[in-house]
Amino acid sequence: MSFFNSRNICRFCAALLLASALLKMFSAIGNHPVLLKSDPVFPFLLKKYILLMAGIVELVFAILCFGTQSLEKQLMSLYFLLSVFSAYRIGLNVSGSAKSCDRLGLFWVDIGFTAHQAYLLGVSVFWLYTISFLVASIMAYREKRIAC
Repeated sequence: MSFFNSRNICRFCAALLLASALLKMFSAIGNHPVLLKSDPVFPFLLKKYILLMAGIVELVFAILCFGTQSLEKQLMSLYFLLSVFSAYRIGLNVSGSAKSCDRLGLFWVDIGFTAHQAYLLGVSVFWLYTISFLVASIMAYREKRIAC
């Protein structure tokens, strides 16, 4: 059995989600001034709470992906989460705040990354997750088609 199959790629996506969730929740407990500003997409909430909620949701979906054996459930949960991420990203673009998305929290600032480097890392992780999900979906479809 090859390492590069749809289940392992789903587990890789879940591991990315788990790491991202923990970093977001760790960042959300701080008192950085950026966290005390309102979110551009949800102006009635502080960025701190958005970051904490995003971390909790990612943690739940990571646990769901690691905990279920059903490839369909894994793919559907990842698809739903990717849709939510994309909708939030579109909301940031519409509000004109795309560059101010603290996607991975403020942990990166604490370890010496510039805002631009943290932004590039966040975009890279988003696209890595997206491409991994698409590859897993295509592979699952092919595996199911071959089995029939």
